[in-house]
Amino acid sequence: VARWHRVRSAPTFLFLDEGAVIRRLALRDVRRLAGSSARIQSALAEDMRRLREVFLQVLLERAPSTRN
Repeated sequence: VARWHRVRSAPTFLFLDEGAVIRRLALRDVRRLAGSSARIQSALAEDMRRLREVFLQVLLERAPSTRN
């Protein structure tokens, strides 16, 4: 599946609609984060905000109630 959708890093989230990728979001690899614990926690919190924001955007754009 990763090769099919050309996923090159983890974590990568693919948002699909009827089998087509409508949005792609690649976040930081936590295994490669360096620095203080506070810096790492801040980076992860930012990624979670980005994921939540994109998820809600896709949901609102593609919800059946918003389609004409």
